[in-house]
Amino acid sequence: MSSIIKVDDVQDAAGNNIINEAGDTITIGASGDTISIPSGATIANSGTATGFDMTGWTTGGTSNSLIPSATDQGIYLGVSSATATNLLDNYETGTFTASTTGISYTQNTGYYRRIGDLVYIQVYIVVNTYTSGSRVSIGGLPFTSRVDHADGRYPIAAGRWNTLHVSTIGLYPFVASNGITMSMDGQASSGTSVSTNIEVWTSSTNVSLAGCYLAQ
Repeated sequence: MSSIIKVDDVQDAAGNNIINEAGDTITIGASGDTISIPSGATIANSGTATGFDMTGWTTGGTSNSLIPSATDQGIYLGVSSATATNLLDNYETGTFTASTTGISYTQNTGYYRRIGDLVYIQVYIVVNTYTSGSRVSIGGLPFTSRVDHADGRYPIAAGRWNTLHVSTIGLYPFVASNGITMSMDGQASSGTSVSTNIEVWTSSTNVSLAGCYLAQ
């Protein structure tokens, strides 16, 4: 034998609704209430559940991706407790434009991806005309580099180059520490060392660069 109780509302002794039905919506509790689920209990969901956000995080956009309440929040990977060295709290992709005074460009679009403090950059630069200014460096990197690198620079690879201001058989770009600039070392001929900060830029120079550095 079974019993059925039909009600629209369940109230506490003070007359506050504990369970309320209005149309197709059932409301449990009121704003400010805490609904306790005992240990070992399971909430089974066969439909669509919304509003179950984690403290300090919300969902947004059509993808329902998690959004932290502060920009320094992230996720700890590979550990079961909060460990600073395992915290991933930054991810970004985008484009940047290299900058040098006195140079106009035919092509100058850089791409970057930042994961934590590691920044990968790729840029292909084709100079139209050189009129004045530094022939050594370019600026405009998307993030300021860190200062804790022992050599004071972060090596970058040069995929190819043409029409440099000076002759060289080797080109060794680098991101300077504590800045947003790249310069280049080079080697004019066979030898045991390289020349630092060689003059690269002139009209029609083109260089393909890619590599990683650590950002602040």
